[in-house]
Amino acid sequence: MYERKSENMNDMHRGGVRFRALRGLWLLAGLLLLGLPLRGLDASFGGSCKNFLTWLYDPRWQGDSFGVSTGIIRLEASLYPAEWTTVELAWRLYPEIRPESLELDSTFFGGESEEYRLADFRNRLLPWSEADVYNISLSHDLDRAAITFHLPFADWTVGRQAVAWGSARIINPTDVIVPLRFSALESEYRRGVDAARLRVPFGTMNEFDAGCIFGKELRFDRSAAFGRLKLYLLETDLSMLAMLFREELMVGVDLARAVGNAGTWLEGAYVIPDVLNADGSADPWDGDYLRLSAGLDYNFSCGLYTYLELHFNSPGRTDAGEYLQLLDDPAYSRGGTYLLGRYYLGLGATYPLTPLLPATGLVLANLSDPSLVVSLSLEYNIKENVYLEAGCTLGLGENPVVSGGVPVEYRSEFGAYPNAVYTAVKLYF
Repeated sequence: MYERKSENMNDMHRGGVRFRALRGLWLLAGLLLLGLPLRGLDASFGGSCKNFLTWLYDPRWQGDSFGVSTGIIRLEASLYPAEWTTVELAWRLYPEIRPESLELDSTFFGGESEEYRLADFRNRLLPWSEADVYNISLSHDLDRAAITFHLPFADWTVGRQAVAWGSARIINPTDVIVPLRFSALESEYRRGVDAARLRVPFGTMNEFDAGCIFGKELRFDRSAAFGRLKLYLLETDLSMLAMLFREELMVGVDLARAVGNAGTWLEGAYVIPDVLNADGSADPWDGDYLRLSAGLDYNFSCGLYTYLELHFNSPGRTDAGEYLQLLDDPAYSRGGTYLLGRYYLGLGATYPLTPLLPATGLVLANLSDPSLVVSLSLEYNIKENVYLEAGCTLGLGENPVVSGGVPVEYRSEFGAYPNAVYTAVKLYF
């Protein structure tokens, strides 16, 4: 027993040393990229500065109201040290004023997960101590640090980059690496992940895309590998995806084509949890699930753009009283699923009230509860690269039963969603 314990300790020590060495190399590579000489180097720089002021009323928190102020400063650089090389860098700084009792991973503001990052800098700058943040914090994030080699037959990208797929407008079943909630206020940029990716174009509009996405400590149960084939056949964009992520197997398909003057899409993902962790004592297909999104969109001559989408979520429930049972389900804990019901209908539209003032609306209904969420927004282009946005999101349905500030029973899904009113100022440079 003592020898076995010693061996385990040695393995843990070697793993820790290996991880620290890899982390050091990763950070050193990032510093070398940041330190590239700029004199005579072809480069472009830009960024944005955004501030969101949000009022929240959430029925899950005993009817309390909250005010949140979130700023996002993003600096970007594209460097071209050679004709066959491109370096992409992006850094974010985000101050925030948030009440202590507001959840860090809420419907509108997601926490900064370390999923699919090999190593990272300390996220929080102020307060520097490990103490809990009660109201004000300042954080940062190295969101992009990747180099692309433009080879004669392919593009090879290594480093921190965005990895996302899917043509559906509201819910993307194949997007499980950094899934984006339909209600997220900041959805312009996907969080970067550490990956090595090879894209090989062939034909006119075809591509083979494959890569590895690295998780913390290079652990296999925190990493992913994928292969994706994109084809243009019979006037249809077809993508087929196979991916191993966190010891789960996903097979996905994405179809998009024009039918008359309308656009249509079908995106689906079939997932088998723990496919590499089966011990043979249970059915390997037990617990597998399917997610599908199908829809169409249409542009009217008056400038109105509309879309309709149906979504099927097999791991969800048709009885709201069973929603709390889903918290430990692999589809929710590891598979990027967040909707709790099974059948959904979404309708969205955008209409330019004036050339500089588009209005956007979205209604998503859970057909099993029933409940729905309504989002409305206006964005005004004050001057070049300066935008003012205002909007609201309302969850309609039966409120949950709450005890001690914690939901003990759901009676509808979107009845438990917060009501929010927000304003945003966005400056691009």
